[in-house]
Amino acid sequence: MKKNEWRNKLLKAVEEKVKGDHTGHSITHLLRTEKYALQIARGEKGKLDEEVISAACLIHDVGRMDEFLGIGHIETGIKFAEEWLPLVGFPEEKIPKVIEAIKLHEQREGDTDKTKAQYKESLIVQDADKLEFVGAVGIARGFQFAGAHKIPVYDPEYKEVDYSYKPLEKVLSELHHIKKLMIEKRFNTKTGEKLAKKRVTFVKKFIDQFIKEWEGKL
Repeated sequence: MKKNEWRNKLLKAVEEKVKGDHTGHSITHLLRTEKYALQIARGEKGKLDEEVISAACLIHDVGRMDEFLGIGHIETGIKFAEEWLPLVGFPEEKIPKVIEAIKLHEQREGDTDKTKAQYKESLIVQDADKLEFVGAVGIARGFQFAGAHKIPVYDPEYKEVDYSYKPLEKVLSELHHIKKLMIEKRFNTKTGEKLAKKRVTFVKKFIDQFIKEWEGKL
């Protein structure tokens, strides 16, 4: 089956799954992640499977609303892929690659249980998801996510709060979360790093402006 055929069928299933998302992980996030991932892949050396990349990007965050039910979004994404990819005619031999990319898409430097990716496509998806979080749209999505999970916008006293769906995971106020993840992000690829450069500069300026306004200095 041609890519456009299975992709169109998958996209309909994904759109239905994420309909009503209010955490910043709607279909627009998934489509932008796919666009960035393909852009990164085409900027890297070596042959990469764009079908694997597209499928993983479209599915990786379909489970975000399930987190309010106590179900991890990665677990939901893997189950969704296992169910829907065969149904839409996605090449069966490529499904394990998609599963790995979904499973590892949120890994960060310093993760104690970090698993080394077997396929470079997984690293491309990681970078695209990171890029989607860095910049103006990323800031907007971050505050939307914070509101959905009752995370303070900013806490100058650096008090920790819990994600409502991960009681064991601590996070600072969303502004500190943005600062940590956007500015300190490390990319797997030179292309991803290059694309993020201007965005990181914008984020630094935004944070500086935000704090000055918060403190009434502007």
